[in-house]
Amino acid sequence: MKEEDFSSINKARILPPIGSELFLAKPERKGSLPPKIAQDNRLIEHATFRRDLYKLFDHIFESIQNQNLSIGQAVKKGLIGKSVVTRLWDGLSDFLKQDENNARILLYLPFETLPDLTAENCVETATGQRLVNLYQDAWIRLLHETEPRANFVDGDILEPGLEQPERVSKAGHLTPELLIRKIITITDILLLLEIIPDGDPLKSIAQGVMVSKDRGLISGTDWEKACEIIEKRIKDLSLLYQRGEVFKDPSSDKISLERASWLRKVQEEEEENKKAYLLSQQILGGQNLEALVKLEGLGTVVMALIKTGQYLAKKDSGQAKEFACRAEKIIQEAWESNEISLKDAVLGGLNQWARLGIVDNAFLQTLGIKLTDLSSPFQYDEGGLSYEFKSLVTAANKIKSHPFLSGVLYPGFLVFGSRLKGYADLNADLDAAMFFRPNADFKNRMQILRVLRREIPEIPSIDKFLEYWTTFEEGKLVFGSIKEDTRTFVGESAIHFFMGGVWIVGEPEIAELRDNMLERYLNLSRFGDAKIQIRQKFLGQIELDILQYRLMHKGYGKFYPRADKGYTQNSDLIDYQSDFWDPGYRRVATKLFLSRVFLPDLYPKYFNLQL
Repeated sequence: MKEEDFSSINKARILPPIGSELFLAKPERKGSLPPKIAQDNRLIEHATFRRDLYKLFDHIFESIQNQNLSIGQAVKKGLIGKSVVTRLWDGLSDFLKQDENNARILLYLPFETLPDLTAENCVETATGQRLVNLYQDAWIRLLHETEPRANFVDGDILEPGLEQPERVSKAGHLTPELLIRKIITITDILLLLEIIPDGDPLKSIAQGVMVSKDRGLISGTDWEKACEIIEKRIKDLSLLYQRGEVFKDPSSDKISLERASWLRKVQEEEEENKKAYLLSQQILGGQNLEALVKLEGLGTVVMALIKTGQYLAKKDSGQAKEFACRAEKIIQEAWESNEISLKDAVLGGLNQWARLGIVDNAFLQTLGIKLTDLSSPFQYDEGGLSYEFKSLVTAANKIKSHPFLSGVLYPGFLVFGSRLKGYADLNADLDAAMFFRPNADFKNRMQILRVLRREIPEIPSIDKFLEYWTTFEEGKLVFGSIKEDTRTFVGESAIHFFMGGVWIVGEPEIAELRDNMLERYLNLSRFGDAKIQIRQKFLGQIELDILQYRLMHKGYGKFYPRADKGYTQNSDLIDYQSDFWDPGYRRVATKLFLSRVFLPDLYPKYFNLQL
């Protein structure tokens, strides 16, 4: 993690995401946080703890390349020492005790890093038992938290106005993995089936029990007892298999044009993947690669090459490396083409091959490709920021000098989205927001946008930009209320944009707005008794944005080879096809949870707002 002093570029400055700045906070660091926040002892304590745990996971993941190897087996093989495991389990225990909201990390922790208290695999009984006890308590609490099933499958977030999506308790779906490691017992499961309230949590844990039966974890009289309880409490067992309606028909008049376009793209990708799979079978059968390109076209063949390499890597690494060498000429041709889709396929495919160890890093360097690490707290250094967002820096400077726009808009932007997270397609739209001054009249909004389109061509896709309308509250510049119920206007509730975005600052007022809003997020006392729930909601927004949504739908699979899974008769009940269950994804997600799902409560250190 490189620390940067982001100096001014022309007149506008670029400031890194606040979420990253909070994670990197330490007394000697020169960052972009307000001094009274940057030097707060509580922030420094929590940030230091998270960084230490992050580095510990990083060391363990680097030492244990086989993602399916348990931490106990790694100790036996001499890959890591017992002291490292003790530090990890103590650190996780302390992390769970530090803040109840930290329990959410249990949904993402690699199962291979958890204690297994059976005699042959136990590393350090006392430390492991302490973590198991805390894990059990946290897991019980998480059973009662539900969220849309789609969040954990394909990132399909339904739009306002559509029916409510099906909800699940993802903690209940962890049941098989926890039974394997004796973190919970069959007795625990039978008791929970008896006492847990009716609704989604009961349904989810019953679905986890069904998969546990498939895997031989519940049998005999225990299974008979579980069936009896489930049949008694969920009278219609077909409900376990029913999925909520999700609008996936691009021709439907109930969805937006943007959703319809996205659905058509998903369908096209599915068809391309099917064709690439069939071509990979021909390649494995000895089909000449150059002849196949002439017959099928470069794009589909490149996808087929990537799939072939993945298959061979799991069978014979030597044969996979030999195949990768034969495919290099075609891959280089695709990379040097002007087709963005081809370059995207090569970029993702070579990242996967590099992680499988079948392509030489020298070849990636020849093409100018760097290995993408989605677990990094921030994907850009200062130079990368300057290059990526230079057009918006120019736009901010033009707004500042424009006689009309400078009076109604602040010269700056908040940039967020998949491009900052590292997994965007090369031609992905820029996700950003602009800031309207408090004196801007909403009646003049369309005129302002027309002038902006005409006078500031550096701003791409202006119609897709979000809008913050600012106001003064108790003498401080803050986000105003949302103007209409539409995704164009955003406000204080959209904390994931605020925390995860890069700030292009063209005048001091924008930096002041950034600082004022950060103080509001770090001190939620104005919500009175609802403070705990509001903070939990904000953290949930950040988690959804960083760990679920598009990362789980497509982002992870673009750059990382997916592990083979042992599907069972009922595995679809717990969405086993999702990357949620991939050990590599869980490694990435754990590190991101530590570095980015972070909203410290600094009250009442130096804030004293009156309710």
